[in-house]
Amino acid sequence: MYRKIWMLSLVAFVLVLHLSVQADDTKKAETITCAVSGETVQKSEAVGPVNHKGTDFYFCCNSCVEKFKKEPEKFAVTTVCCGEKAISKKDAKVATYQEKEYYFCSDKCKASFEKDPEAFLKKSKEAAGCQKECSVTKKEGCCGKK
Repeated sequence: MYRKIWMLSLVAFVLVLHLSVQADDTKKAETITCAVSGETVQKSEAVGPVNHKGTDFYFCCNSCVEKFKKEPEKFAVTTVCCGEKAISKKDAKVATYQEKEYYFCSDKCKASFEKDPEAFLKKSKEAAGCQKECSVTKKEGCCGKK
């Protein structure tokens, strides 16, 4: 009898331990970096979102939100990759080509640019032009999308 109780207690303990580890992992995955201060905060405690050029930005406090709204270009940059989306300057990967800085969403996109900057920029401009046309014409199948 005591053996069964001991085994059930052990199983319950292991289950609770497992669930608490999963909860900690979930909390870690829900952090954001303030687009102004660079501080990392829990997304549930963050202020925002504030949408800029189709991207939602989150902040550590209302003061940072106000700073961002006054000068969004100071804290956000437009990438030349992945649909030319806006991202936090603090998160951007930067490459310099012909004395001009280009911003990327990931190391992979930056590396692709660095292999052949001219081809990358041409492809990026074509995609941006297509996206603008698609947003105006609303044609089905525009830019290869359904």
